[in-house]
This record gives sequence, structure tokens and C-alpha cells, in this order.
Amino acid sequence: MSDQSVPVVYESPKSPFKTRAWLNAWLSTYSDSANIRVLTLTHSNAECFEGNFYLSPLKMRGVRFEQLVPVGCSNNYLATPRSEYNCFNDVAVLGDLLNYLRKSRSTWHQLYLPDMSPSAELEEELVKLSRETRSMLSQAKCDLSYRIAPMAVESYLAQLSRSTRARYFGNRKRLSQLGEVQLRSLHLNNWGDFVEILNRMHRNRWMQDCYSQETAQFMHAFLSEGLAEGVQPQLSVMEVEGTICSVLLDITYAGTRYNLQSGFIERFATSVQLGSLHLGYAIEEALNLGLGYDFLAGTGRKDNYKAKIATQCVPLTTYRLERGLLGYARKVNQWITRGSH
Repeated sequence: MSDQSVPVVYESPKSPFKTRAWLNAWLSTYSDSANIRVLTLTHSNAECFEGNFYLSPLKMRGVRFEQLVPVGCSNNYLATPRSEYNCFNDVAVLGDLLNYLRKSRSTWHQLYLPDMSPSAELEEELVKLSRETRSMLSQAKCDLSYRIAPMAVESYLAQLSRSTRARYFGNRKRLSQLGEVQLRSLHLNNWGDFVEILNRMHRNRWMQDCYSQETAQFMHAFLSEGLAEGVQPQLSVMEVEGTICSVLLDITYAGTRYNLQSGFIERFATSVQLGSLHLGYAIEEALNLGLGYDFLAGTGRKDNYKAKIATQCVPLTTYRLERGLLGYARKVNQWITRGSH
């Protein structure tokens, strides 16, 4: 498969990043961060955490503005784990947000909605609001998330190229020649040990940790609270002769298994790709259970490996709604940038 051949679908899965567990863990971890202020914009449903947004600073050409962002999402100022398939599950929240934007123009300069799931209704409302408030609406970024639809393993393998099939599934015999291969899932009680292994693998490859202490704390809170909402963590480790050589951090939620992070020992074996084989085992396990497998957005550090193994991709759009001086400054900045080329 190639990037161009992956079918685009406009129905996104139910997002684990909009669960109460994700939003509550986010608030507990990041709400005290310097210079952000959390606002509750909806009172339609007291239990609905979707109504929480935060104001954070935004600078352009040395001028400070206020950016309004949904809780649970990151921005350029506050680097938190990326949330995808963002949406407004509660229609009342979208209505309350739009009313706030109309009435409280003095408190915000930019509405920033990152990685939103396809929604004609949302786009229509933003277009309407931009006209009413004389704001500038733009798509700051368009990305693709990659996933495998639920299907029989045999049907899935038949769709892969020969080389891709060998890399992710066919080279298991080569791996077994190095010693006994075991796959197991660690209990969440072993979270600290798992993160230590993941970080060590990332340091050896990229000279930096995968998860900071704060991020690890957030993820543990999410995974722990998520159990009550059906979020099932998989701290998967692959061992060869008792040595952990590859790890996957996955979660299963609402019929889909999501790959959140991975790591492996780069020079453990030259004849096989450890991370690819481990991912192949996880894909096979998910499909055998009737689940889809989601790689989320991103293209990998070296090549877009996700496009080669996905059967679907979902467009994710990041919207910016800017008003007043910021909207004008954006236009000027774009004009200056174009003029410099």
C-alpha cells in the first residue's frame, strides 16, 4: 500500500481522548501550569468535562494574545500528549461554546481546535460564527490518522505487499532463531518499570526520554481512571531469551486497539525489524478479537510506515478562529512570509 492508495473515510471511531478519564487526568496534571486559566463554558451538563477550556498565552511578532483551547488538548505553549479524533460529543457544549465566543470577545483572540474529527456541522457553525464576529477562520493543519478496519487476519495479510508482509509477519522464524520469543502484557502496577524501559530505549535511539515524569504521571492517571470507562491498557513486552527487546503501549477502547507508544533495542538484531514484528503480533491479536487497530496520526521518523499497513485513513483538521488584531496580524505575517520567498 502507498499513502495515496489508503482509502479515506469520514467516520472516526469513538475517541478515548474525550473520555472523562482523559479529561480529568489532564486537569489534575496540567491545570496548575503557569499562565493558563481553566474556564467552564457550559452548564448544560454538570458531569460533562467537554465544557472545560483553557486560556493560554499566544505571541505573534512580540504581541501577546489569548488563545482558547479545549481541555485535554495541547498547543504550542503547553506540550501535553496529543489527543486525536477530537469532537463535541455533547451537542449542548458546542452551542455553549459558540454563545461564549459571541458574547465574550474581550477575553479571547484565537479559538484553537486541534485534530478535530470530520464534522460538517462543526465547520458550518465556525463559518457562520466567523461571519458574525468578523473573525478569520483557517485550517491551521490537516493531518491523517491511519487505522486497520476489523477483518479476518487472512484478508488483511492479502492486502499487504510481499515485503511489508514479511517485515511485520513473515520474519518471525528469523527472530526465533535468536532464541525463545515470548510476548506478555505487564500489569498496570508495573507502570514505573514499563516507562523506565520505554525511556531507556528512546534515549539510546533519540537521545531523549519518551515520557517526562509529568507525562508519565498523566498517562498513569488516565489509564487507571479509564478502566471504569472500558479503557483497557496493554503494556506489551516482547522478549527474546528473557531479554526485553521491544515494548508497545496500547489501549483498547470501544472496539478499537490504539497504539500510543513503542520502543525497541535498535541493534539487538540486524536480520529483523523488532518493532515491526512486535506491531505485527499486536495487529494479529486485535484482528483475531474482532477489533480494529489504530496507529493514530503521524508518519514515523524515517518513512510513512503507517500508510503501508493501514486499510483506512481519517482526516483530522486543526481549526483557528482569530479575531481583531490577531486576525490582522496573521494576514500581515502571511504577506511578509510570502514576500520573503
